Amino acid sequence: MLAAGLALSPRDTLGLDGEQTVFRLDSEYRFTEHFGVGAGIGSNSLEVVRERDNTRFEFDNRVTGLHLFVTAHF
Repeated sequence: MLAAGLALSPRDTLGLDGEQTVFRLDSEYRFTEHFGVGAGIGSNSLEVVRERDNTRFEFDNRVTGLHLFVTAHF
């Protein structure tokens, strides 16, 4: 089974100007009816800017990496 996902957040959330992007692509192999293993790649990006009278706050973070997982289906 191959799965992919993409999620985007709104630009203005809780009075902050920014966005979050989440991407994943993974594959799972079920070696029995109830158990499987999988591997994939994922990325999470968060960019936030908040401006007030004479201050500016910026935060830019990205995490990307491989993941391995075990599944159980009942």
